[in-house]
Amino acid sequence: MRTRGGWRLVLAGLFAALASTAAPFSAEACSPAPPGPPIGLPRAGATDVSTASSIIVFTRGVPTGFTLQVGGQTVSLDAPFELGGGADALSGRGTFLRIRPATADGFLLPRTEHVLTAMLQTGPVEVTRFTTAAGYDKTEGTAPVLNAMHLWRVRYPVADISSGNCVFAEYHGFITVDYVPGSIPNTSADSVIHQFRLAPKNGG
Repeated sequence: MRTRGGWRLVLAGLFAALASTAAPFSAEACSPAPPGPPIGLPRAGATDVSTASSIIVFTRGVPTGFTLQVGGQTVSLDAPFELGGGADALSGRGTFLRIRPATADGFLLPRTEHVLTAMLQTGPVEVTRFTTAAGYDKTEGTAPVLNAMHLWRVRYPVADISSGNCVFAEYHGFITVDYVPGSIPNTSADSVIHQFRLAPKNGG
């Protein structure tokens, strides 16, 4: 997704998954970048994080496991929940996962340092480290507003398919989304993600 004068554009194949999670990102070549270290939200160094927050991980690959230490003690986690594919401002395209403690409410402990580590093929890597606030103040945020969405399809000549110009199918679908970003109190804009879902009105 790219920002241009307040417009945010999301380009995605319509034949991919219906769910798409997005944050602004820069243009990239058609060849996928090599997997990088996962990125955690809240961002590393964040303080006064609401105890009702979920930890979101953006990753290009799928870590084999996560470990959350709270106040120096390891706590049990629910299975990672996949929010969908999308993009990060600096890392390009990948997948967003939600990580939550395996408790009844999934809340984080108050006034405590939380350290999330992911296990990769190369070994463990710290994803994020942040400190929570005294609790959940229930201050309302501002919901995003979807102004317009445009769908279109492009047909490429057969000779262009797999010819080295990033075209790998005859038909490619695209989405343009015009929206006003939402905001969450005490949360920086780079720690907020937006999810778009496209599905038939009557199911199916």
